[in-house]
Amino acid sequence: MEEGDFLSRLTATFRVEAFEHVEAMSSCVTALRDTPGMREEIVERIYREAHSLKGAARAVNMTQIEHACQSLEDLFSQMKSGKIKVSPELLLGIQEAVDDIVGLLPKPQGAEPAGVESETVRVDVRKLGTVMRRAEELLFPRLAEQQRLKDLDEMLGMLRLPGKGADLTLAMKAAESRMSAFRKIAEQDLLSFSALIEALLSDAREMLMMPFSSVSDAFPRFVREISKELGKKIDLEIRGGEIEIDRRILEEIKEPLIHLLRNAADHGIEIPEERIARMKPPQGRIMIALSQKEGGKVEIAVSDDGAGIDVEKVKASGIRLGFLSPEEKVGPGEMASLLFKSGVTASPSVTDISGRGLGLAIVKEKTEKLGGNIEVDPGGSGMVFRLVLPLTLATFRGVLVRAGGRLFVIPSASIAKAARVERREIRLVENVESAEIEGKAVALFSLVAVLGIAGPQSKADPVKVIVLGREGAHFGFKVDEILGEQEVLVKTLGPQLVRVRNVAGACLLGTGEIVPVLNASDLMKSASARSVTPSLEEEKFKAILVVEDSITSRTLLKGILESAGYRVDTAVDGVDALNHLKKGSFDLVVSDVDMPRMNGFELTARIRADENLSSLPVVLVTALDSREHRERGIEAGANAYIVKGGFDRGNLVETVGRLI
Repeated sequence: MEEGDFLSRLTATFRVEAFEHVEAMSSCVTALRDTPGMREEIVERIYREAHSLKGAARAVNMTQIEHACQSLEDLFSQMKSGKIKVSPELLLGIQEAVDDIVGLLPKPQGAEPAGVESETVRVDVRKLGTVMRRAEELLFPRLAEQQRLKDLDEMLGMLRLPGKGADLTLAMKAAESRMSAFRKIAEQDLLSFSALIEALLSDAREMLMMPFSSVSDAFPRFVREISKELGKKIDLEIRGGEIEIDRRILEEIKEPLIHLLRNAADHGIEIPEERIARMKPPQGRIMIALSQKEGGKVEIAVSDDGAGIDVEKVKASGIRLGFLSPEEKVGPGEMASLLFKSGVTASPSVTDISGRGLGLAIVKEKTEKLGGNIEVDPGGSGMVFRLVLPLTLATFRGVLVRAGGRLFVIPSASIAKAARVERREIRLVENVESAEIEGKAVALFSLVAVLGIAGPQSKADPVKVIVLGREGAHFGFKVDEILGEQEVLVKTLGPQLVRVRNVAGACLLGTGEIVPVLNASDLMKSASARSVTPSLEEEKFKAILVVEDSITSRTLLKGILESAGYRVDTAVDGVDALNHLKKGSFDLVVSDVDMPRMNGFELTARIRADENLSSLPVVLVTALDSREHRERGIEAGANAYIVKGGFDRGNLVETVGRLI
């Protein structure tokens, strides 16, 4: 391919991607204005969009856009830390900056109307001819169905014939004979239709298959430019570029791969002097290797021969963000999980290239969204990230289950096993039910209880269990019935319900019934949070005081802790909290930091100074993510510090369960 053609294609691809990021950022600005109760989540989302657009701009050498995104990143970072408050004037300025980025985008070539993005796909003529023949074959079933309608009309006419006795009996027998023959024909039609549809879908997927090299062509240039900027020598090798993957998957996975390349170049590969001192060649090496796996999957391994992960720096970052306590030991499994948390980084400083701890969180999020998974090998020399993805976005298959009198669909790709367990084999271990399934101990949870819905639970024996697996751990969900696997057409819930916990979407069954499709990853997180909930015998003694001036945050924290089994009272600030502590007995305090009259630091210090309250555990939950605030919280005597930017239900419940 000529250099000019390649750059032209690359620029056109960037333009489409950039518009998506800009539109998402504009939507976030609107949401910041209209939904103040969800600002932390929205700021995190717009922060990621700016980060991703900056990386894409760097890949095509759009320096003005890159610098504009860098400035926005700095602004959003201060918004996350609470140093800058959201105001109408600030939102107007952000929107103007986003609009300015649109003006910096490369103009489309040719006569394409402004604001209209067209997409084209090059398709082999032979593939197109095959699909055309399949479509032509559908003409015969259409003609056949017209004939079936005529046959049905004749049968209905026979049943409407006047008469009685022998005449009616003969008419009924004739109609029954025709119905029997018609049923056999319908069965054959169904088989023919199914075969044609499967073949047509397969051919259409084949048309969308493109070699991995179609997106990786830009990677060597990207690595060359970033290595020059870092003062390093880095060689990129790509193996398996000829493997074909669904174009839609390639478009989605390009951004995560750029994040991995950037991290490898910036954090992994050492400068030439360091490499020579470590008896390594001065030029570092990054490799992207593709290999096909069983079950229609592909593995993309991104590796480097750099210094590897600095375990202590990552652990320190995790402690700062409240993902773990200083006393916790971090093994390989915990380290791998920690790397993908938002904000966790081994970099001591933020640069134009990386250091904000967003890249790997985006990689994991995108990979799981595509139905894949990612593993990391942080041991030894260098790093290896393995992304396992489907080759195509095939028809969704799910297992239909009934629980609490309702139907649900669980994605087949997430199910490790469907099993039956005798009730006598279920044991209670640390307040969690468990059973041995195929030689492995599996924690059992009621699907109805995890979803938090009311409904009758089956007392049948044996118990039906759907086992889901994640990162070596397995969770079993008890259901009333397992009704079987089937293909379903999944629809998203729309922007208003884009993130309903435990629900990924909805599907329409052949009966016309609308059924929720469950999010397997969320289910396992919810089950994990329940596994650290106190026993029923202990719950009545565990009382928590939530101190928060925001009614939205106060309601959220109260709901999370109550669903975990705790008795919760609330206070609106530090002064109100001290009054509650004097009147009642509590086992733990969860407090915001920035509050009127008395903030969280002052409240914690007052608790520690009180002889009757000095041993009471205090957890500070805040959006103020800075070293100074953390140190101040520790000096005041807080037992844990959870940052809202990296906040999730499981983290809070686990922290409370550990301290109470």
